[in-house]
Amino acid sequence: MKSNDTTHGTTGPSTPGDQTNAGGTPRLIGTRACLRCHHELSGQPIHRIEPEGLLIVRCTECGQATPILEYPVLGRWGARIGSSLLLLHILFALGIMAATGAACFGVAAGITQRPYRNLRTFITSKWETFGSDGTDGTWTPYTANLAWWNDAGPGILVEYQAQHGLGITSFSMVEMGGFVLLGTAIGVLWAGLFAGVRWSRLWIPPVALYFVLLGSAISVTLLGNAPKVSIYAIAEGVRFRYLFPIALFAGLVGLEIGVMAGRPVLRVIARLLLPPNRQGDVNFLWRVDKKR
Repeated sequence: MKSNDTTHGTTGPSTPGDQTNAGGTPRLIGTRACLRCHHELSGQPIHRIEPEGLLIVRCTECGQATPILEYPVLGRWGARIGSSLLLLHILFALGIMAATGAACFGVAAGITQRPYRNLRTFITSKWETFGSDGTDGTWTPYTANLAWWNDAGPGILVEYQAQHGLGITSFSMVEMGGFVLLGTAIGVLWAGLFAGVRWSRLWIPPVALYFVLLGSAISVTLLGNAPKVSIYAIAEGVRFRYLFPIALFAGLVGLEIGVMAGRPVLRVIARLLLPPNRQGDVNFLWRVDKKR
């Protein structure tokens, strides 16, 4: 059968990499960059060059012809290299998440340091009052009876909260605001790092990190069942149950703001800093959110 294809290729058979519009012109779908300027060619009409019969698309930026059918040059090593690069990216992303978690943990612990010291002093004074009246023959100033704390602890915390506060009022708003800004900056970086995650799902990693850090902090401060327990350990347990979650939540808010607003920010930065013929290198910032 004689083909109706011409050099400008307005008609022709459909291929796995093309899509025919209502007028019959096949167009490229998927991802393919221009060989010269790296401009994204998705959606461009497919032409056939005769007499070779080569299917190409022309770049709208520089006019370079780019073939849409290519012979594989790597063979089975292509899949191996691709899998290795994917694994490397996953490990890198996990490393960034771990580093972010460590940074957020440290900042939250620093914010809670001052109220923690006040709480420890208050608990110590209550224990000294209890021990000095002779009701405990093995009294020591820094080690309390776990039974005493289990019995008197709730009342001590209620008294401390009434006198000093045991919540958001315990923190410096300057420190909390700075933590939010730090989390926002990290969240913008996350938005670019997790470029394969849709915008509607970007809120999930910060929430997961928050609960992992919170669960880890609480698990390492469990008092156990020993008859004697350090007052430092008692204060640490209260710190990571009542104070740490609030401080860490400021970092979570910052991360959520950063990841949700990060892609638009990165797209603006790309437009400002990259020349038009190089913006195709970061075209994934638009494609993942279906902006192009």
